[in-house]
Amino acid sequence: MLTISIDGMKTIVVTNLLGQICKSFKTDTKSISVSDLTDGNYIINIFNQDNELLMTQKFIKSL
Repeated sequence: MLTISIDGMKTIVVTNLLGQICKSFKTDTKSISVSDLTDGNYIINIFNQDNELLMTQKFIKSL
């Protein structure tokens, strides 16, 4: 699980380091599951309702 500190509706886009979209969805929750991703390095981009980039963060998913 990842915890996101941004309130309200947001679009979350998770890409691998090659820029391929692995997961993309809209949510208003502060926790998202990454259990469906294989182990590796990813970049998460969070956009507001106006499609403005709010945050970019690299993360590593491992067991």
